[in-house]
Amino acid sequence: MQDPTPALDQWPIPADLYLQIVEAGLLEDAPVELLHGKLVAKSEDDEWPIPADLYLQIVNAGFLEDVRVELLHGKLVAMTPQSPQHWYSIERLRRVLESAYPSDFHVRSQGPMRSSEYSVPEPDVLVLRGSFEDWKMDQQAIQADCVLVVEIAVSSQRIDRGPKRDLYAKTRIPEYWVIDPITRTIDVYQNPADGTYQDHTVAGPSDTVELPETNTTISAATLLGNK
Repeated sequence: MQDPTPALDQWPIPADLYLQIVEAGLLEDAPVELLHGKLVAKSEDDEWPIPADLYLQIVNAGFLEDVRVELLHGKLVAMTPQSPQHWYSIERLRRVLESAYPSDFHVRSQGPMRSSEYSVPEPDVLVLRGSFEDWKMDQQAIQADCVLVVEIAVSSQRIDRGPKRDLYAKTRIPEYWVIDPITRTIDVYQNPADGTYQDHTVAGPSDTVELPETNTTISAATLLGNK
């Protein structure tokens, strides 16, 4: 079943890129045309959601190597450019989690994760089961592999607390954090059911946060880093 389509700022597909994808034969089974930067079903005149399989084929063929986009709910969505705060927070968190988790987990930053039939987000940080050495070069991370997904919300508050939170809940990512380095808070979402997270708490610098699938707690201040 197709994902519901929330309000997203869609990245318009350039005509040149569309024609290259067509010439490569990647749309030969898709009855679509490009109108105003969007793929539209010819028979229904409605926007056509891009399947994750097709998106990954396009990525693997190198057609999106010069753009920063991710697939959310069947739409190509531009990723927010990184500020120094955003980069620092990602790198800080990755290093802290790598030190905190045992060797049968590994931590990725801004790696693709196929979370549904129509979504391949690239979370700022995600923790996966299995050591890095256990994974193959072409192995695609899927939602069932994920222990924790984290987004750093500097200028992406609306999407991180809206469409992405809803996507992660619907696809049953067990725990989702939104870290705000400006307010120095961590929103912790847990227990996905019926398309939403049932539990939501907010941790500040004086609080501790439990790391999923471990018996370990860590101070929020350590996760947040320096001002």
